[in-house]
Amino acid sequence: DDTIWATSAAAGPAFEGGNLSCGMVALPGAISSVRIEGDRVRLQVIGNGQPIGICGSAAVEAINELLRCDILEPGGRLRDSGEIPSNLSSRLIVHKGANAFVLHRDAERLIFLSQDDVRQIQLAKSAIRAAIELLAERSRIRFQALTDVVLTGSFGSVLQPEWLKTIGIFDESMVQVSHFTLEGALAGAEIALTHDEGFEAVENLAKRFRVVPLSGTPLFETLFIRNIDF
Repeated sequence: DDTIWATSAAAGPAFEGGNLSCGMVALPGAISSVRIEGDRVRLQVIGNGQPIGICGSAAVEAINELLRCDILEPGGRLRDSGEIPSNLSSRLIVHKGANAFVLHRDAERLIFLSQDDVRQIQLAKSAIRAAIELLAERSRIRFQALTDVVLTGSFGSVLQPEWLKTIGIFDESMVQVSHFTLEGALAGAEIALTHDEGFEAVENLAKRFRVVPLSGTPLFETLFIRNIDF
């Protein structure tokens, strides 16, 4: 009816590159795309200069590529170099006692995605997926009944719905109805400032929200563990 169901998932800074070994925000020098073509890794860098780090969206794309090439297991384990039959095995190194996949190396720096980086993204994506499932359960709305899935923000602008399916945030029905809205939060603020009813309309909208807390909710914890794999 008129109820808007809402929640907020604490996914941490992994998607912004904050928890990643070589992570950085999407500024010049950040790797913005990672593609594996045969035995080659092709990178796109913001500003087209030398890479100095990797941003969150590229890390998500890299994980998709590593899963596709069977270098990363669905459980989140980076395979050992000896388990990889192609020349990509040379890109597997040991970093702090665990495997890491090298994206770029030159005389000045080494940029890689480590096993711990993969785990950080697993934790973030599992929190979001568990929040979505909990919201669906509380509202009694089936995923197949969704008619619109909106991505927004600078991070959302570069995410492909298929990536989100591969890492385990979206299912196929969500992929089919997803789209991107430019600067959704800013656009909402502009509407509130220019609306004839001013912020009264915003306050009336807020009354329709039913917020579902996640902290301390046993079902969320169960769903979080269930969704940890890719």
